[in-house]
Amino acid sequence: MKRFLTLLGLLLCCIPALSGERGVLRWGLDWGYGLDVYKYWDINYIDNSSPYISPRVYDQDSDFCARPYAYVTASMGFEPFSWMAVSVFSGISGASEERSVIPLGVRASFFPRGNTSHGPLLLAGGGVAFGLGSGFNGTCFGLLGGGWRFSLNPDWNLDFYLRLRVLKDAPPIWDEQNRNYVEENLIRKNLTIRASLGLGMAISF
Repeated sequence: MKRFLTLLGLLLCCIPALSGERGVLRWGLDWGYGLDVYKYWDINYIDNSSPYISPRVYDQDSDFCARPYAYVTASMGFEPFSWMAVSVFSGISGASEERSVIPLGVRASFFPRGNTSHGPLLLAGGGVAFGLGSGFNGTCFGLLGGGWRFSLNPDWNLDFYLRLRVLKDAPPIWDEQNRNYVEENLIRKNLTIRASLGLGMAISF
């Protein structure tokens, strides 16, 4: 976490020096919808509901699912080359059932025909995420995708893309038997991996 934030700070400090001929900063706005298609979880915790013994509860499994979510992020970055853009982004995104997070990440976009031309695009990125009201709990994610760029004019662009998101999460654990969330001090392992497909659009200027 500290290393990522340090690298992110260095990147922000270097933006003026690395910016291309199109200006110091480039701004953007992304929004779209995603669909969780796969979930893996591995959790264990202590059940202290019994007055005589506190057994361990283990739950490890995977499942194919179809859970929709939405996201919107704002970004700022620079274009070090005529075919590449690098940006820092943040906003709000769905993460799991009844839970949203604030992502903070870095994304690189590649344009084989150039940043200011109609054509295909490729994107890759990743970062960390903070739970609303709960702070950072080890959530991180990676992005990979592609799409098409429409150049509206020399300064404005409109992108449509399909992306894959892999999210490593540690959401609150619901104890079905006790009808309550498991206390943090009773959790011994909490790992959830989610894979989702997202369809989005972005405007940059």
